[in-house]
Amino acid sequence: MQMENAMNGQEMLRLLELAYADWKRSLHFEEQTAAQLSPPLLLSVPPVYTNAKRRILFCGQETAGWDWTSNLRTEYPRYEVDYPYRDNRTMQDFLANPDAVDALCWGYRQFDFSNAQPINRRSPFWQAFREVQDWPDAGLIWNNLSRCDYRSGSVLEAPNEVQTCLSERQRELLLRELAILQPQVCLFFTGPNYDNLLSEVFPGCRLSEVVNDIPVRQLARIQHSLLPASSFRTYHPSYLSRGGHWHFLARLRELVLIES
Repeated sequence: MQMENAMNGQEMLRLLELAYADWKRSLHFEEQTAAQLSPPLLLSVPPVYTNAKRRILFCGQETAGWDWTSNLRTEYPRYEVDYPYRDNRTMQDFLANPDAVDALCWGYRQFDFSNAQPINRRSPFWQAFREVQDWPDAGLIWNNLSRCDYRSGSVLEAPNEVQTCLSERQRELLLRELAILQPQVCLFFTGPNYDNLLSEVFPGCRLSEVVNDIPVRQLARIQHSLLPASSFRTYHPSYLSRGGHWHFLARLRELVLIES
């Protein structure tokens, strides 16, 4: 699935939008399930990523509330333009709206890694994102291991059948994104509680010790044929901050600068 030659940003964006349109056509959820899931996170490629010498995929767990509606600038006055599409409040809307792929890619660009949402921007997740942005030659793109949240919270709180349904439907999409984006580094800030989901997305992946004084549960290398060699999993930034492990970012920086 790896592309032989690097693509420019417009080509990446075109291929992503085709992938999202194909994925949307393939989706089938029961109405009740679709109403409990957020619209999916769909990416758009920032120039800083495609032009970077070191392309980094910064991957979280799932969004904790992700919708796009005509109330955008009422809720978040820092957005400069009005939302020009049909409302996307749930997966149900995503499946029903013919402009949903365009809308959610537009939303990703406007979100601009939380820069128009001051409270969200101060969260540990986005603080960690900006710290990694400052690494030498780094260009970042944000993704999540789970494409949707469940009732504005963790997908792990969903019934098992909903988790299985979503996992089966999003796996191929993430792999297709990786093939298009060609990151040289993948950082999964998902924590050990999401390792089962990680294994479902990358069957047979192996988590191994990478720093001899930090247990695999806290920081691990992920080995899988569809991931770059510099792929790591550590705690979500909220726990890095709360648990006194913020220095793991410095350890990751050392590893990435040596390897990529």
